[in-house]
Amino acid sequence: MEQEYIAIDATASSPFRVEALHYTPEVSYDDGITFILLHAMNLHKETYHVLLKHLLGSRSSPPALRIKDAWCIENPTTDVVQSSTKSSYPRQNTREDVRTSLDYAKAIHSFLGSTAHGVDFRTRKLIAIAHSGGSTSLMMLQTLEPKFPFKAFVFLDPAILPPTLPSSKVLTTMFGGWAASKKDTWPSRADAFAELSGHPAYKRWDPELIKLFVENALRPLDSSGAVTLACSKIHESTYYDSPDALAPPGEIYISIAKEDAIPMHVIMAKKDEYRGKTDEMKQFQAEHAQKMKDGSVQWLDRGGHMFPQVEPVLAARSIEKALLGISAVMSKL
Repeated sequence: MEQEYIAIDATASSPFRVEALHYTPEVSYDDGITFILLHAMNLHKETYHVLLKHLLGSRSSPPALRIKDAWCIENPTTDVVQSSTKSSYPRQNTREDVRTSLDYAKAIHSFLGSTAHGVDFRTRKLIAIAHSGGSTSLMMLQTLEPKFPFKAFVFLDPAILPPTLPSSKVLTTMFGGWAASKKDTWPSRADAFAELSGHPAYKRWDPELIKLFVENALRPLDSSGAVTLACSKIHESTYYDSPDALAPPGEIYISIAKEDAIPMHVIMAKKDEYRGKTDEMKQFQAEHAQKMKDGSVQWLDRGGHMFPQVEPVLAARSIEKALLGISAVMSKL
């Protein structure tokens, strides 16, 4: 699997520098699938590395999926992306530095429509994969013109909320509060790695992904060697507080399910870390995906909400199963 770093500058439609990682499997099919991957809030484009090693590195013959390549696009909430180098020290964030799911959608749209990378994504067989908060941005991407011809959407424990249920507001408030109160600074990357490796929220992760998080989700705080979250607490909390985090993604999700033109495959944790608070959201997602002719729902017994990081091999096999199980979808590819 080859890996290439690509970045495009800000444009009139998206005021953000956009970074991406391009992964090409050892065996790449010209007529194969191009995956577009959106990561969760507070993570980074490298977080899919282990999952992609298994999804793109399948040794089955004939191949389970004919894959051309994969593109992991960075959310512009990360100050590292908006800095010219990783050694610079961005100014402190303020409440005016709001980031929304629409911002990520605009960044993706700008990247897909750019000519800087030399790829015409309109001619590709596109399948989007989105985890957690990245799923709301995938929904908001559908509001932007020109549209890109996605063949399917794969959601990994998505944060797409039922538009009218009181529990949805409870969740956005809860997620925003957690983001605002989390620890965000360490004396060094070594200290961060040591602490996170033993932290309940991170220690279950694949060890390679903890290392990649420390390398890519943290930025220098100053010249002392101290580091802080590249996606600041303010960026993350305002993401959940923004108007387009609640009703619009859910409304778009319902509309896509009704139109039944782009299959939606939802892969969810049967048990997560939120003690039942996400049950209504998950039932909402499952109900609409199951109504689709070519939609599907999978419930995973292990890994929790962060199963792409905790169980990346299981996540890869589940994605493969979702796409293989829909013969009508594959015939269109």
